[in-house]
Amino acid sequence: MKIRRSSQIQFFVYFCIATWLSSSVCYSQMVEVGSNLNMKTLSDSKYITGRELCFNRSSVLKKEFAYWIRVPKSYKEPKLGTTEVYAYTFKPIVKTNPTVLFFTGGPGMSGRSIPMHLKNTNVIYFDPRGVACSRPELETDFLDPNFYSSTTTAFDAFEILKHLKLNAVSIYGHSYGTVAATIFASYFPSKTKNLILEGVVYSADSSLVQSELKKTILQKFFDSLDYRIQDKIISLGNSLLAKTWFANVGSMMLYLNEGVVSYAKFLDIVLSLSDEQIFQAIGNFDLKDTDEDLLYSSRTGFAMISCQETTASNFDQSSSLAFNLNRKLEYIKENYFFDFYCFPLGFNQKQIKAIYHANNYPVKVPVYYLLGQNDGATDLNQGLKHYKNVAKGIKKLLIMLDGGHMPNLGFIKDNWGCDSDKK
Repeated sequence: MKIRRSSQIQFFVYFCIATWLSSSVCYSQMVEVGSNLNMKTLSDSKYITGRELCFNRSSVLKKEFAYWIRVPKSYKEPKLGTTEVYAYTFKPIVKTNPTVLFFTGGPGMSGRSIPMHLKNTNVIYFDPRGVACSRPELETDFLDPNFYSSTTTAFDAFEILKHLKLNAVSIYGHSYGTVAATIFASYFPSKTKNLILEGVVYSADSSLVQSELKKTILQKFFDSLDYRIQDKIISLGNSLLAKTWFANVGSMMLYLNEGVVSYAKFLDIVLSLSDEQIFQAIGNFDLKDTDEDLLYSSRTGFAMISCQETTASNFDQSSSLAFNLNRKLEYIKENYFFDFYCFPLGFNQKQIKAIYHANNYPVKVPVYYLLGQNDGATDLNQGLKHYKNVAKGIKKLLIMLDGGHMPNLGFIKDNWGCDSDKK
């Protein structure tokens, strides 16, 4: 079944430019929560535990109902001791209301950037181990690859439900969160009322890292542009900006519903600016130099999963697209991901444990799929294969035409408006 959303979507990155030009209120509210943190990378700062981080950021977390839950460091070797996982809600749990347990994307992300305010429903979030308030007491655990896995995340979630004395709940996974959510539903069907998957990962192999669908969408959009605009895009990539800039920005735009429309509006603004302004604007998309707000993300947590369970770290396999001499996008060969994320943590190419594949985790409970036709992160084919091969019982599929990586969550978030008290 396919549904179309006709209302206009604004992308947070588009707001970045809109704010710059017209002082947009929405964007300033969006970034305010992290503005008081001295953001340093883990390699040049003193290690901070999850409790220390949370207590230091109590002004941000004061609206959260917190649950600190001790779980085994290793479910295979319980004698290794325990660590804390932080779960939270934005309102008290009412046992008579339906409950949703949310697995956020990433990996290495907290759910604070995509809160769901659902009326008469308990929504439980948790920081995966190594992330935000679930950073362990010991830095040696934080830097131990064996401390992390998607299966461990699923088992931690089970411990959360057990601690809260909750029976079967709805399991909601978004993006990378669909990995741990699928594993949870497969291992713990008695705790899973149903499984809701949005922006689905089916296999963490080259088909995920180098999406042919994303390449096709961006190429089609480029080909639709006036030839003078095409010349400008190519020229910027050969001089002022990285040669991958067009596809890098486009990939982020395709996170949004109606992302191609948003990208066209973005280019209308950006390409009319001076070279200095263009450089400042596109610099916002240089993820290689992005600082991290430890309350919202963990570069180490991201790397520990990505370097062990995906092919993203493979030599010469890049998710970056650039134009060839015929103005056709093609994936370039580079070792950036491995050099930036994996090598600093001591990984080598032989340390990939097992590439995640959803076929290893069949699900018998009802599964509901929310997919975007133009998803730029986990393309539509990933979700369709999951639907066909993994769900063994009742299953429903919704595809939003022109939808992006957050067809449902983006719709909910867009309709909150700028009023932070509007739920």
